[in-house]
Amino acid sequence: MLYQQDLENLQNRQPNPDHPVLSLYLDIDQSQQHNLNQGFVTVAKNQLRSLQAEIERTPERREMIDQFEESRQQLLEFISQYTPQGKSLVIFISPAQDFFWYRELYIPFRNNTFWGDTPYIYPLLEAYDEYERYGVVLADKAHARLFTIYMGEIEEHQTTFTEEDVRHVKTTGRDRLTSQMRFQRQDDTHRYWHLKETAHLTAQLMEQYSLDHIILGGTKPITDELYHLFPKRVRSRVARSISLATDASRSEVLDKTLAIEQEVEREHEQYLVDTLLSSSAEANGAVTGLEDTISALNQGQVWELLYADGFSESGYECPHCSTLFTEEQSTCSYCGSALRPTNLLEKATEHTLNLSGKVELVKGEAREQLQQAQGIGAFLRA
Repeated sequence: MLYQQDLENLQNRQPNPDHPVLSLYLDIDQSQQHNLNQGFVTVAKNQLRSLQAEIERTPERREMIDQFEESRQQLLEFISQYTPQGKSLVIFISPAQDFFWYRELYIPFRNNTFWGDTPYIYPLLEAYDEYERYGVVLADKAHARLFTIYMGEIEEHQTTFTEEDVRHVKTTGRDRLTSQMRFQRQDDTHRYWHLKETAHLTAQLMEQYSLDHIILGGTKPITDELYHLFPKRVRSRVARSISLATDASRSEVLDKTLAIEQEVEREHEQYLVDTLLSSSAEANGAVTGLEDTISALNQGQVWELLYADGFSESGYECPHCSTLFTEEQSTCSYCGSALRPTNLLEKATEHTLNLSGKVELVKGEAREQLQQAQGIGAFLRA
């Protein structure tokens, strides 16, 4: 599992040009034929071989080849003994810094390697945006199960039930009618208190795990009643109500949730892009296009950065004051330091997060609309 604190710790590591970090993103999914029998180790070796050749071709990096070799050997030793369970393995390693970090994740990443001053966390940041935290509540009149789902992993937290102490006895005439009415009232009372307790536990779960969305599963009368028992803050997080039994398997719950997650994310992206384009056209708290977005970033004005899937632009950064430039120039306009080439999207993402802002990767139909505005834009701080 990947937590926000993990990303913050990685982001807060100070660059160390003298002792670079080797970063590896590796597909280890055992449902893929090419990964069986440690096929993923062969892939890693090939990726590292290509990276080594690139380092050897670069004069200023060539002197670091011994450090790279030590990192490479330790990394390969680790993955050669690794037993995969998830879909991807992410590793950051620098023996010279006595630094080793890894996570196995249940979401896909493309195979890739990087060698730089800091851990290459950009793919993790993209994933952190794409996958939100979901809570799932399955309920009927007597039972409930609560789950959290994040980055392809599911965890069950609570099972609740109410004792069915209603007894049906044989009676006749008026006694029978009176008895049935009494049993029905008891049944309704049990259901109400059971769902009220389920609503309370759901609210606790939402607060504890900072859930972004909640899915309700059950028959419509039950999910409707449960919804209206939620506090307003919980109701606002309910994304869908679906027909799903309380005895559904974990894999069924996960599959349903992941499908809904994609729908919700695309809907949210469409709303953001529509709002961004209309607001920027009116010069009302938003900008689009690379030049205006980078300018807003340099001034610390960006609250939420949006970019289209596949967007990539190179530019320049001042190593002294961190100002970004879209066009080539020899020195920084603000402090006079020599500039260095950089990936503008990665730096824009980093700057936004450092300002406690948000970053949104846009896919689907909304991506095509954002592409018409150069593929990038931002909402500005008030």
